[in-house]
Amino acid sequence: MFPEIRTALQQHFQQFPTTPETEEFYRNLLVDLNDTVADKISQGLDRPTAIKETLANLPDLDEILQTVTASESGSLDHRRLARLYDHFLALKLVNTSKFSCQHLNQIIITYRQAKISLLPGAAGTELLVNEYCNLARPNTYLTGKNEGDKLKLTQPERVPLAFLRIHVEIIVPADFTGFIYLSNKIGALHLVDLTGHYILEATTASGAIRARNLQLAQIHLQTKSGQITGRQLQSPQLALISTSGRIQINDARGSGPESMISVMAKSGTLNCRRLQAAEINLECTSGSIGAVELTAKRFHFYARSGEINGQRLTGCGHFENTSGNLELGFDQVSGDLNCLNKSGLLKLKLPEKSSYYFQLTNRAGQLVLPENAVYQTPRTRHQQHGQLGPTPTFKVSARTSSGLIEVK
Repeated sequence: MFPEIRTALQQHFQQFPTTPETEEFYRNLLVDLNDTVADKISQGLDRPTAIKETLANLPDLDEILQTVTASESGSLDHRRLARLYDHFLALKLVNTSKFSCQHLNQIIITYRQAKISLLPGAAGTELLVNEYCNLARPNTYLTGKNEGDKLKLTQPERVPLAFLRIHVEIIVPADFTGFIYLSNKIGALHLVDLTGHYILEATTASGAIRARNLQLAQIHLQTKSGQITGRQLQSPQLALISTSGRIQINDARGSGPESMISVMAKSGTLNCRRLQAAEINLECTSGSIGAVELTAKRFHFYARSGEINGQRLTGCGHFENTSGNLELGFDQVSGDLNCLNKSGLLKLKLPEKSSYYFQLTNRAGQLVLPENAVYQTPRTRHQQHGQLGPTPTFKVSARTSSGLIEVK
């Protein structure tokens, strides 16, 4: 121990109220700063210089303590506190672990509090885990346990310091086949440049998921509280689910004749661009759906409370909105369109020179069709059946309880 470190810390901490968190902060920081001084001396610095460099950031400690103790009045700024921790206690590599993947079918990874990056590795039999932290605390490192063809990697149930900043890199062998289950209670998931013949299921209770350039056997991403951002994703089955948060997915493709892309945001907006699959399902319970340049044999769009706006669509299917406008524009229609809207505008824009049957029903509102439409039943304000063009190739069914239906 270096007395100069203890004295300097005591001078800073005595200015602030004593709480269980500040006491734990003091004890752990005292150990860490003493270790830092010792490391600097072992690298060739003299004692006074090593102590001076180690204490150079102590003014930032006052800001941390002010922010922590302010939480008693309910004014804790978590984002500001995180920035201060990152500045004052920079991340460093504290632990590296290797686990054999030979004969494994499942890799189950469970973290409680960390930022996790899942990254590609070279072909081989080992999974590599690098753990970075602002304080070296072995009781926070993950542990591994083999159970038959399963490998379970687990962070301790209790991470002792609320202000620990933990970043974990998990590097997966390129030739692994099987299942990877990755869960994180608090913290973001970054999934980058993964290619392989395995199934990935990644979930977080509180944190964002960012996925880029994935080509896997199956991809399932789910967050309870946070947004999902996906780009350049490819899989026979791709599912993105957010209980509370926004979903943005661009450039995704389902591989195979029965491929499926399913995206559901229970509370939040859903934006999709350039998706292609045999079946595309978009569902939003409370929020809006935006879709541009989607191609599918079958579409299923559903919004319970919010807007649906799909443009430059290719395909056919079912589109339903309970409360809000429903607007669809097609570059190409490959089959029947079934559109339901209980309350709001229902507007369809079809390719020029399309020939189709139509069956439109509106209980309380207007129906608008092209001038050259031919009616098979007596034309009424609320119900119209007929066809457009000489050789119909699909059928348009549209129904709303209250609002305008416009087909052009």
